[in-house]
Amino acid sequence: MRHGAREIIEDATKAEAVMLNAQGVEQSRALGEGLLSSHPPAHLFHSTIGRCGQTAELLLEGMGVAAQGVKNHGGQRDLAAYYLPDNQHTYRYCQENGMSTLDFIQQWFAGELGAELAIPARRAAEQKLAFIQRCKAQWGGFQIHVSHDWNMMLLIAHYLELEADAAYWPGFLEGVLLTWEESGALTLRFREHEKRIDG
Repeated sequence: MRHGAREIIEDATKAEAVMLNAQGVEQSRALGEGLLSSHPPAHLFHSTIGRCGQTAELLLEGMGVAAQGVKNHGGQRDLAAYYLPDNQHTYRYCQENGMSTLDFIQQWFAGELGAELAIPARRAAEQKLAFIQRCKAQWGGFQIHVSHDWNMMLLIAHYLELEADAAYWPGFLEGVLLTWEESGALTLRFREHEKRIDG
């Protein structure tokens, strides 16, 4: 799932320092108090970026007593920008070229960016799914992974085969649901869209 609502990113080179805004704090805590207090995850993971850790802590805070049964695995690089060889170089490139997030994603997914800016999107998507599969195999249970819109778009575009455009852009606290069958088959769901992948 994507982290809670954040402050506006005015300088791409400082994107990783941006934290949740007041609405994001309130909504993250409310999600914990509501749905997750009655259906708590067994495991919680978040990216190494501050706003994802902040979201995870607020979810736990909102869950109250139910959070006692949740194992918080802390920050995971695989939920951050693992696909950027040099984060600051890529952020500077976006800033200097006036690229929006959507511009970057569309050019990346179309194979129009150099290897110094991002690894191939297909490989990044495969690594993303492999990390989720490893967590499932090792820990099982209902898991929540708090991450970023770019990471979610890897699953949305490459596995659900939806266009990388604004219509399918994940909102704050919105998620992609992954479920497994005993056969090993995996189903990904995002809004009204779903795709089954045989195990």
